[in-house]
Amino acid sequence: MKKLKIVSFVMITTIITIVSSFSTVEAALQANPNTQYKDIKTGETWAREFREMEQSGQGMGLSETLNDDLTASSGSNNIDVHMMRSTEYGAIAILSASGYGNPSNDNAITSTTGNKTGVMLNTAHREMVAGVYESRYFTKINAKYYDAYGDRLAKAGDALGNATDINPGCRGWHLATPGSLVVANEPILVRGISGIFGYTTQYYSQEYYSRGVAVCGKGI
Repeated sequence: MKKLKIVSFVMITTIITIVSSFSTVEAALQANPNTQYKDIKTGETWAREFREMEQSGQGMGLSETLNDDLTASSGSNNIDVHMMRSTEYGAIAILSASGYGNPSNDNAITSTTGNKTGVMLNTAHREMVAGVYESRYFTKINAKYYDAYGDRLAKAGDALGNATDINPGCRGWHLATPGSLVVANEPILVRGISGIFGYTTQYYSQEYYSRGVAVCGKGI
């Protein structure tokens, strides 16, 4: 098993953390609590600005060039910075409620593990994630950077569920307030409402805080 390297990184607009399914991940980034929640923007603005952090002169100190769909157009720098997808948020939420987690964090800045190794969350601030209705939104963004949802449907790993026997998900865990799942007129997901597992949907033009994910690994 590859040795994990913990890297400290401060981001101007929001916290960076890592959640990934890549088998080649080599590093994790965790910001301090006071680097969170500096600005609100629309989902598509966040998606583009997080990706643009890899470009020359931007926050990552890299020299990547991007295609119109936000994929890298130059050789891989082994870093992929993007707006947190709904399934990535779900992985963090589920970890917080596991035997390794700290499920008591409700409405204050705290850590999913109860110590500095965890992911900092503040459920008093709603976080917009890259989870949108079907393919009508984020249309010019590569599909690897968002989760596309059908009408009132959940995805494996997003910790939402449909509140059915077949797919209960984590709906309402730890007293979180469950909201509605995405539909055409409220097409983007907002997470962290009255608890880590709370969620709702919003109009596409509304602005919220958001969170970036930096994946570090070979060939990404």
